[in-house]
Amino acid sequence: MCIEQSSILGKDNPIFHSIPIEYLPRFDVPQTRDMVRKLGRIIGLQFDEIIYSKLTEDYGGHPFLIRQVCSLIHKLNNQYLPFIVDRITYEKAKNEFDKNHAPKYIEMMVDVLTEFYADEYYLLEYLAIGDLNFFNQYARESTEYTNHLKGYGIISQTRDEYDFKIDAVKQYLIQKNKYKKVNASNEDMLNEISQRRNALEPKLRKIVRTQLKAKYGENQAREKLLVSFSKEEQKKYNHLAYKDLFDPNKVNIYFEVLRNIIKKEWSTFEHIFSRKQDKFNLKMEAINKYRADAHAKQMTQDKMGHFRDCMTWIETHVNDFLED
Repeated sequence: MCIEQSSILGKDNPIFHSIPIEYLPRFDVPQTRDMVRKLGRIIGLQFDEIIYSKLTEDYGGHPFLIRQVCSLIHKLNNQYLPFIVDRITYEKAKNEFDKNHAPKYIEMMVDVLTEFYADEYYLLEYLAIGDLNFFNQYARESTEYTNHLKGYGIISQTRDEYDFKIDAVKQYLIQKNKYKKVNASNEDMLNEISQRRNALEPKLRKIVRTQLKAKYGENQAREKLLVSFSKEEQKKYNHLAYKDLFDPNKVNIYFEVLRNIIKKEWSTFEHIFSRKQDKFNLKMEAINKYRADAHAKQMTQDKMGHFRDCMTWIETHVNDFLED
């Protein structure tokens, strides 16, 4: 980056473009074979020939990721050493790695982009979620946006088409940005509304349950909760223990019930939502409204944008609190 900035703190950069930029190339199959075969032999692993090409293709020839996958293969099979790694063994380890280990390594890799090349990272997100029109528009405007991504071996270019060289990076970004896709179909928008509400509700139940109990004690918290239900429901649920009142299999404690409890007992929950009661109420009401709308009519892009804004605000505060 120090040779790509034309000025620094308002002064001309004396080494601007004075040093040629070179990127370390990713491993090809022979280089992957050389590394994996030699290190594997030391620790008792022998690899079928096809595994070298699969490692190179699946992880874009990235030496660090390849070593981490092979380390997991060793860990999963070290009781059988010496051991021959065949296709079945590799696929099992790959699935385990991609699901439970890859995200932390991928996050470490893309941190360079998020810190120093934010525009390129932003562009990469749109390529991952399939918004090719947005990506190609910026790629055509300036090669600067794609040079780093290609140089780092994250994407490849064939004529005017771009694709990820490391599938694990693509899957990481898809998961992280799955709710950013623009021009989604009506079905996709309805599915997103349902998925995000269904994921949020149990978190809200947990927060309400623990915070009321912490403030009032279990018996008084139980009374506070019961009065939030209708009189008919109070009779129906009166025999249940406090924790059972939050069990969706035993009690119909819906999204709107949780919102009303938090609203009524705001002093108990205000620290979780930045003490912004009006903002909390408006966003929760909107989330509930869009769920009702989703059952009755078509969602529009503007409505979906508003839903995402409201849901993201609530999700962020809820997740930050639960992770502390």
